[in-house]
Amino acid sequence: MLKILFLDDFYYANETIDVTFYLEVNGRSFPDDQWTDFAIIVLNYWISSILEVHQNENANFVLRFMDGPYYVNCCKQGNGVQMTCIEDKKRKITICECKLEYNELVHELIDVSSKIIHSIERHDFGELRGLDDLKKSLKLLKTL
Repeated sequence: MLKILFLDDFYYANETIDVTFYLEVNGRSFPDDQWTDFAIIVLNYWISSILEVHQNENANFVLRFMDGPYYVNCCKQGNGVQMTCIEDKKRKITICECKLEYNELVHELIDVSSKIIHSIERHDFGELRGLDDLKKSLKLLKTL
């Protein structure tokens, strides 16, 4: 099971926001439940990766966090996706992994992106780098 989570604890500076943002994979937090990152940018990258491989029956793609040595290797095979969460400091370590339907990943990205956009707009931060790009990417993702 996969959940993409964020907390409503935004830190705003220089037209960017940092927020607690992480994955919950089969009950395990990755990178951890206190991880902060530039979620707008990260989600836009992740959606772009999904849009690139969507038409392919089989494809490998990577979902990267902005900060730190953490990423998720994804292997799409038909309707399924194998996700392997990696910490790559001195050597690569598999932290956790899961298998899910490809559409579950797409819907999870739609859900968290919609929620974070709504939360950001409620806070009325003003200009934010990447927010318009995330909105455009989300609109495309919803057409899949």
